[in-house]
Amino acid sequence: MEQIQQINSLRVYSTILGNRLSIVLPKNFDFQEVEVIIIPRQSKSVSNNKVPIDDWKNEFLTISKWDISEDEIKIKSWTLPEY
Repeated sequence: MEQIQQINSLRVYSTILGNRLSIVLPKNFDFQEVEVIIIPRQSKSVSNNKVPIDDWKNEFLTISKWDISEDEIKIKSWTLPEY
């Protein structure tokens, strides 16, 4: 079985300008070679630092599907025994 090795990694988000990418490495990053994996990223535009209402509602509805009816959710009442 191959052992998993610890990876010294750095995650950087960068804007591409003129088909060029620039990454500034921290001073303590003392490696001579790196492997670069480029993954496209699309960010949602949010105005005034508020999450658009429709976005969170849609995400909530996609994960909050239940296989039970409203009647099954309600707490059924019971009578107290007489002493």
